[in-house]
Amino acid sequence: MGLAQVFDNLELMGGALDGQHAASIGSSSVPAASAKRLGQAEELAATLQTMLRTPLTQPVHRTVWTLLDKVLNKALDYDARILHPESFSTLAERLDHAVLATSCGVTRTASFTAQQVGCLRLSARRGGCDLTSARTKGLFVHLAAASQYLPAVAQKLAALGYEQSCVEGAIDLAGVDHCLSALERHSVHVRHDGGIVTGAPPSSRLAPSALLWGQARKIHSPLLDALESFSEQALRDSFSGSKRDLARLWSCSGPVSSRWLTEFPASWWPAVLDDKFTMALKFRLGLPVYPAGLQCAHAQSKDPFAVCGKALDISGDHAVCCNVGPYTSIRHSALNGILAQAGRDAGHAVLLEQVVPELGFKKSRRGGTEVWVEAV
Repeated sequence: MGLAQVFDNLELMGGALDGQHAASIGSSSVPAASAKRLGQAEELAATLQTMLRTPLTQPVHRTVWTLLDKVLNKALDYDARILHPESFSTLAERLDHAVLATSCGVTRTASFTAQQVGCLRLSARRGGCDLTSARTKGLFVHLAAASQYLPAVAQKLAALGYEQSCVEGAIDLAGVDHCLSALERHSVHVRHDGGIVTGAPPSSRLAPSALLWGQARKIHSPLLDALESFSEQALRDSFSGSKRDLARLWSCSGPVSSRWLTEFPASWWPAVLDDKFTMALKFRLGLPVYPAGLQCAHAQSKDPFAVCGKALDISGDHAVCCNVGPYTSIRHSALNGILAQAGRDAGHAVLLEQVVPELGFKKSRRGGTEVWVEAV
């Protein structure tokens, strides 16, 4: 945050000053420790990109994505909390560039469009890839950290005998005011009581000095959610002429559909081949999955020479929906098999593909035509 005076071992924003003067951090200067962390992040990005370009015997794309998501993209989260947002903006721009360059390597893409970057940065539960940009963090993280920790700092200083005016003069709140103004440009407002509202500004805006003497509040998640809502709406507006992209974004959203992308891969998980992982990621981002001019090679199970032969769209929609071959039911059958085996291991008698009359209807053939009849 920046202190005009030094208070030995005073905990501030999760770290101790330990006698180091922190007030020299201005809008145009960057601490050596922050610059070092940025250098390490850029070195990690270069290493990951080298891994992607090097032929290896084991799949690496899933591992690279995990490091990209959990390490590289979060490399400057601490600096976003402690630095003035203007100072952090230079670091954020360079980190975002490293993250995008590495993402291009994972997807084997030369560059992203603005819409694809929007999908990449959008939260996973909203249909994106959860790589929140460092520049977005610069809009609110400093304010959120100040709201959570500075009230305790002010109380400690007051307990040491410092007057209110002295405390307010010692703690630099310029970064807090900068965040409030930046959020307002995105129609996100912080009320005097710490509540977050979007749209029209509230009647009473949070005053930076009042933050010191109020109750400590955790507003990180509400602020991020408000900014993500703003970004999601902007992305949907940009897709207004494409029903397919809107449907894709809806189908990718939710708490479960992104688990394959955001969770740490466990040691017992089956390895995900690089081309399969890349295809799934491209589909999620709206990138072309196949080159133009290819034909579907799905073959019937009883006749391997009877292939579908229809043209493959570059988005991969036909491959997902093609009814030729066993692929439409392979995941269903595999899950059935797992559940059945679990039931047998538990000592139950398990039967597969049983018709339960109480559950409604079943398929049947009449005169060469497949029809639904009541299950009796």
